[in-house]
Amino acid sequence: QRLSDGSTVIYNFDITRQKLAEEALRDSETRLRDFVETTADWVWEQDADQRFTYISDRLAEISGVALETFLGRTREEVIGDTADDAQWAELRAAAAARQPFRDLVYSVEDADGARHHFKVSGRPLFDEHGRFTGYRGTGTDVTQQTAAEQAVRAAENRLRRIVEELPAGFALFDAEDRLVMWNRRFAAASEPVA
Repeated sequence: QRLSDGSTVIYNFDITRQKLAEEALRDSETRLRDFVETTADWVWEQDADQRFTYISDRLAEISGVALETFLGRTREEVIGDTADDAQWAELRAAAAARQPFRDLVYSVEDADGARHHFKVSGRPLFDEHGRFTGYRGTGTDVTQQTAAEQAVRAAENRLRRIVEELPAGFALFDAEDRLVMWNRRFAAASEPVA
């Protein structure tokens, strides 16, 4: 800069710290983006009205459910009447108290009518004044796990019906000699005679 007396003033600023901070911020953002893009799960965010404002593309990749199914809508609007009442009550209580929640399972029907089961966890977000601004969390597609659990329960129920219909008493003991399954004929034969 040239002054009125004809002399020149040169300003010299050391911006090394600023450049290092900017580089660290870029590295941190890159690391976070890499984690989000490579996770087996997905991440999501909701606003203060608990409408989805962001869901990572991984949800659509894993489940085939379009992101538009969620964006701009509340979880209740997405789920409809498919939620488990006990878990839904737990989520409502946590949301009303602005508390975190973990492992809420619910199901969503995709455009082809297939049912997908999701497990989500979230934590509340607050601004610098302590005002609630929404939730941020993760989700996992547990459709295959849920289907396997349902198949096991159905097989157990069939086995119980078959055992109950046997014409003789039946008892099954485990490796430690504990009674784990029996039918009513076995129970009747095992009752002490008065």
